[in-house]
Amino acid sequence: KVSFLNKYFIFKKVRDVNAEEVEKIQLNISSEAEEEVSKTNKALAEVVSKAQSDKPKVKKLGKMKLKKATKATTKKPKMRIKRPKIKIKTVPKDED
Repeated sequence: KVSFLNKYFIFKKVRDVNAEEVEKIQLNISSEAEEEVSKTNKALAEVVSKAQSDKPKVKKLGKMKLKKATKATTKKPKMRIKRPKIKIKTVPKDED
């Protein structure tokens, strides 16, 4: 008996229900359609595994060592323009 005077109902568990069967009934899936779905899933899994195995392995590089910065490396290269040297000969003036 269930007492309706209480705020709570107490239900008795009668049986266990298989969730997979209920899902099949709700989705109207037959056993043949389920087999086809499982076959396609297996084929897709094989293709994915082949695609993943084709990738080359990435070789890890060691940690890079950083050098301390001495001065700014944006210096302009020093270029000196060579100009021809002009020699001036001095001639002594003759005194008259």
